[in-house]
Amino acid sequence: MKWVNLGGGHHITRKDYDVERLIRIIRHLKETYGVQVYLEPGEAVVLNAGYLVSEVLEILENGMNLAILDTSAACHMPDVLEMPYRPPVRGAGNQGKKTIPTDLEAPPVWPGM
Repeated sequence: MKWVNLGGGHHITRKDYDVERLIRIIRHLKETYGVQVYLEPGEAVVLNAGYLVSEVLEILENGMNLAILDTSAACHMPDVLEMPYRPPVRGAGNQGKKTIPTDLEAPPVWPGM
């Protein structure tokens, strides 16, 4: 074996990430096995670096509140579907204001759209 890829998911920019431990592990792998070690910290570098801006097209109330958006999590932010990731929503849960649980939904797909 010439190299080992430790992959992604290393949030090395997070304040509580144990960088010294990671350094010890990488040194151990290099010294013990003589391998080149690769990391893929892309998410750590860009997490929360931007915004997904969307417009509410319609609000439906049928036993639960639904806000139909002009965007899709599946297309534009798949981590909310595939991972335990919940991004902050600007203006949601403002202190002193009543909160109303609302599901954010992509617009329905109709033929010809």
